[in-house]
Amino acid sequence: MQENFSLICVFSSILGIVLSYLSTKVERNEHLGAKFPATLADPDVWKATNKKMAHFSYIVLLIFGFVNLIFYLSNIAKVYSLYSFAFLSITFMVGTVYMYFYSESLLKKKKMQKSQELSIDDPKKCSSLNTFLRKVKKRKESK
Repeated sequence: MQENFSLICVFSSILGIVLSYLSTKVERNEHLGAKFPATLADPDVWKATNKKMAHFSYIVLLIFGFVNLIFYLSNIAKVYSLYSFAFLSITFMVGTVYMYFYSESLLKKKKMQKSQELSIDDPKKCSSLNTFLRKVKKRKESK
């Protein structure tokens, strides 16, 4: 079993790459993808965050799989595979924290864009809005 740990890591990285690819192709769901408050709040944020997370995963898992394949083919001790597995775990923890803040910033940016679209900067819009409000106020007063 010890000599096959590197090979198990290689197959695990292939499985991870396939799951990362699938996470970019499926719609928001409860099984696959990033589950942060911001990604659950908006489908566009979910899609962008999962796409970025998939690209991050491709790179990390390709390196992890390649390194462990070299370990397996060269019969290097299991301890190096364990080091690479620890590195992979730490990398994904840091990546998850980064993706959390990335999704929050995307949601904040999207909310700011919506609020800017709703703000009334055009004087024509303001005057027609004021006219409308005056008419509503007169109707209330006449009742």
